Amino acid sequence: MALNLSTENLARSSASHPWRVVGIWVLGIVAAMFMVGSYLADGLTTKFEFVSNPEVKKGEVLLEEIRGPKGTNEVVVFESSTYKVDDAAYRAVVEELTRNLAALGPDIIRLETLGNYYSTGAPPLKSADESATLISFVMAGDFGQNSDNIEEVVEVVHEMAAREAADFDIKVAGQATIGLDQRELS
Repeated sequence: MALNLSTENLARSSASHPWRVVGIWVLGIVAAMFMVGSYLADGLTTKFEFVSNPEVKKGEVLLEEIRGPKGTNEVVVFESSTYKVDDAAYRAVVEELTRNLAALGPDIIRLETLGNYYSTGAPPLKSADESATLISFVMAGDFGQNSDNIEEVVEVVHEMAAREAADFDIKVAGQATIGLDQRELS
């Protein structure tokens, strides 16, 4: 006897056995939830990674063997409507936060990359109207370590931002910070 799975026969069978159909749907949903919980968790990440082995991936691997893990770039943005970058009070706050970030140590921040306008004199690190400046640095370690350590950096920045809220707007941004934000939102 041949099984006829036409839409008409499926509809007739579903109408004549509604609880059987509901049971099949419930089993299907439970099975799907089990499979998502078991197999999808390992596949979810905020990390961008090639699934094949293109030339750019081979080059990155070689560079990491030579230089160590590629860290994530982060930047702290200072903005003030009260002070200008050349004012001593502005400099004191930027320098203090730079020292606080350096105090986190080389396991969290590559100290040789930590810099601000005052330590480097680099014109791109201050705005044309001198109301804003940057502290830039690279996180130490690979993406996974950076994702774990960025919370300490954000905490240090948020403490300073809360303390100096009357005169400064202080924000942190970067690859690891965005990953942290995405994890918190999800």
